Amino acid sequence: MPQSVTVIERQAPADLAPASIGDVLVQVPGPANPGGAGLFGQGFNIRGFGATGTAASEAGIVQRIDAERTYSESYCQGFLFVEPDFLKRVEVLRGPGSSTLHGAGALGGVIAMETIDADDRIAPGANSGGRVRLGHASNPGTGFGSLAWGWRTDTGAVTAFAYRIIGDTRDADGRTIVRANADTPNLLLKARQQRGDPWVEASSLHLEAKGDDQNLNQLEGPQPCLFRGCTGWGVGDILTRDR
Repeated sequence: MPQSVTVIERQAPADLAPASIGDVLVQVPGPANPGGAGLFGQGFNIRGFGATGTAASEAGIVQRIDAERTYSESYCQGFLFVEPDFLKRVEVLRGPGSSTLHGAGALGGVIAMETIDADDRIAPGANSGGRVRLGHASNPGTGFGSLAWGWRTDTGAVTAFAYRIIGDTRDADGRTIVRANADTPNLLLKARQQRGDPWVEASSLHLEAKGDDQNLNQLEGPQPCLFRGCTGWGVGDILTRDR
């Protein structure tokens, strides 16, 4: 069955300096990202399948991180939790032909992500190496820092830590339109052992978002109410963890 495929790999995700997975895919034709400014308000829609402007949904889209399929409850506003600085490759397959390789439920398509390995942080001829990154953005106000270190013996391993501070998004007049207000510490642990052709790999991802005075509706921002005295969705303190 014909398949439309787009691949973003190696340095491309890092060169984009993305604040979320939505920023990685913004130039890929097909996927729409109705997610908010926060890392946990992310959802995708491919050819009418998946997330909408009011709720996240996995229906019709398969998402994988390091070959493992991701799952979430249907009531969540966002169901994709990943630190974009940990990614080295993102593959987007559009259309029902994706079900051949990725199983049932891929009528809209597949978003397959692969995290960095030890070799991605070690220079040729060295046994260990790493990278430090710092960044800042003005709208939304964001501070970012990450450290990744890899080493190679009989087993190649990498550990990476990233920390983001995400503030409000404002319009041209300086008015707040999305309250993200979150501190997000993220951790990746990954190891791979290879003996000839066979190999064994294990990885663990941890993402945490500590929200303070956030819009409860991260997908659409502040929602006005039709009745006097009603604040709509309002704001609140939200703690989100994904492991």
